[in-house]
Amino acid sequence: MSSSNTLGDFLRTRRAGSRPDDFGMPSGGRRRVPGLRREEVAVLAGMSTDYYVRLERGRERNPSDEVLGALGRVFGLDGDGMAYLRRLAGAIHPGLARDRNLLRSFFLDAGERDLFPQWEQAARTAVAWLRAEADPDSVRLASLVGELTLKSHDFARFWARHDVRARSTGRKTFRHPVVGEFAVDYETFRLEDGSGHTLTVYHAEPGGPDADALALLSSHAVTGRLPSQTVASRVERRPDVQV
Repeated sequence: MSSSNTLGDFLRTRRAGSRPDDFGMPSGGRRRVPGLRREEVAVLAGMSTDYYVRLERGRERNPSDEVLGALGRVFGLDGDGMAYLRRLAGAIHPGLARDRNLLRSFFLDAGERDLFPQWEQAARTAVAWLRAEADPDSVRLASLVGELTLKSHDFARFWARHDVRARSTGRKTFRHPVVGEFAVDYETFRLEDGSGHTLTVYHAEPGGPDADALALLSSHAVTGRLPSQTVASRVERRPDVQV
């Protein structure tokens, strides 16, 4: 498991800690690992084995609230556990977490490639941003670059190009498992507090399909559901989106 796949790591740990005999299943025999098997969790939660495996492996990062509730019941999560599980299953970008490095996730998490239809271009830009903004004497930078160079051929290839690009404005395209493909414009501002931090604002043209996608994601993040009327309207405009 990738260390950036926190949702999958959490599910795997809870599965390993479950007692098969609590569900009327034999705990001995030919089990290779303690706890429930993946297919057993899927049956108990009312989903396909393939879908659960994708959740654990980080190939599916945005389960609905119904799916999360079913998994919470199987694993016996209390209120705090459910709140944590829902935080792991975020909206637009699953890598957005205070304790995670997005560049590391970008190159080492297989699920990131599915999120960006123009991944190669986005990856080159991300590395050029890093060169432009990072302190070359930083120990943390040296550690990150060393790790990514060893683990990712793509990162090593882009880092060797020595491209430099200041982060300012642009357009980013996502391929999201809930609403399909959409694009947003972004603007980046450097904070004036001397911290070196930047603020990036994403926005879409009001009334367009990209704004519809953001509204759908907002509804999904809160309720785990998509408004049927809005979905029907979006599918009519974008027949390639499967719901």
